[in-house]
Amino acid sequence: MEVILLVFAAILFVLVVMFEVFVAMLFVFAVILAVFAFTLVCNEVIFAEFVATVDGKLAMVAELTPPTLFTVGDAAVPPKSLAS
Repeated sequence: MEVILLVFAAILFVLVVMFEVFVAMLFVFAVILAVFAFTLVCNEVIFAEFVATVDGKLAMVAELTPPTLFTVGDAAVPPKSLAS
């Protein structure tokens, strides 16, 4: 009878460990699904921009700052320091 109880306890332990692994696998699967859903949204945005580019109707982006102009060569003068 003692041996049967030990075998039963071992089987129960294995089942508990299997259940914990199954729960961990479900969590990983949920993360994979979330990443997949995010990539689908990104792909839809990319495809919409591609279609707009092919049609010639590009969405204009409002610039919050003016473009920075760089002058090169002899015309480039470094800014004067206010301290000197």
